[in-house]
Amino acid sequence: MAASTGASAEVDEGLRGVFDEFDADKSGAIDTTELEKMIESLGMTVKSEDLGKWVKEADADGSGEIEYGEFVSIVSKAADKQTSGMSLGALIRRKKNNGPPMKWRTDDKKNGVVVDPDGSTASRTHSEGWGTQLLDQWLSTSGFDKASCLLEFVELDCECYVGIVGKNYNPGDWGPDELKKSGHAVCFHSAAGDFFHKGPTAKGPTSMLCKLQKGRRLQVELTMRTQMMTVTVLKSTEGAKGIEWIQEASVSTTEEYKLPVEVAVAVCFGPSKTDSSKSVVRIVGSSSERTPKPDTTGQQTGKSAEETAANADPTTAMALSMTT
Repeated sequence: MAASTGASAEVDEGLRGVFDEFDADKSGAIDTTELEKMIESLGMTVKSEDLGKWVKEADADGSGEIEYGEFVSIVSKAADKQTSGMSLGALIRRKKNNGPPMKWRTDDKKNGVVVDPDGSTASRTHSEGWGTQLLDQWLSTSGFDKASCLLEFVELDCECYVGIVGKNYNPGDWGPDELKKSGHAVCFHSAAGDFFHKGPTAKGPTSMLCKLQKGRRLQVELTMRTQMMTVTVLKSTEGAKGIEWIQEASVSTTEEYKLPVEVAVAVCFGPSKTDSSKSVVRIVGSSSERTPKPDTTGQQTGKSAEETAANADPTTAMALSMTT
């Protein structure tokens, strides 16, 4: 029993700071609004019904909020169930292990692109040619290998391409013809909804998403251990509790067309419709983490079944790291 009490104390110490960041109003409990804001700040999205389910499952005393003890319990249950995928436990892990927030690069602006001093917004009014801007974080299996970024197209008076580029891609080559042919870029064409990912057999769009319009949000999710990406377009709607963001369309890369081994999120602005037109892209939120390298050898390397499961599931890894 003493060992269990000590483990619980270590869990408390490890999670207290994370809980305080979720609890924005310092009330001692996390409500649905605070949970939604944290999810958004991490560049992630969750359906409102799933969010309500998370709170209900965690809310042992029926208060409608998540108190600290319930918050800690979430991590313990995640370890017991060895869960994977999107869950409240995974969200907590992402916040705990989150790297620096992504910003638009300010040191390398291309052809008329303007970046706000805080790096949160990139815009362009230039009426000719194409202008490219990259986010400042490179993702790979040797560094931050799992990430999510949520972009909002505040203004969109031009066609543009959104996606990722590898380090071997020359940003000066960005443009419709070059992007469609490059093996070092995966991009979504806003005007047509085409999703381009060059592979051994691809000669045109590998799939379709939907047209991107002013006011829409676009989420880019990256998993570098599998070199996969998912792009989701979100639109706002008036719900019972105010504005809600719902999925309009989503598409993922396939095993046949893996991403480059090191990538960054990028936007390429096309020619403006008029000299006074302006396109603006704002970073709503982002997050990244270093996940444990999967270990398939298990007992052969002397590791326990729990440790092997933890390596396969970062949520479990987080819980075990706080109790051992």
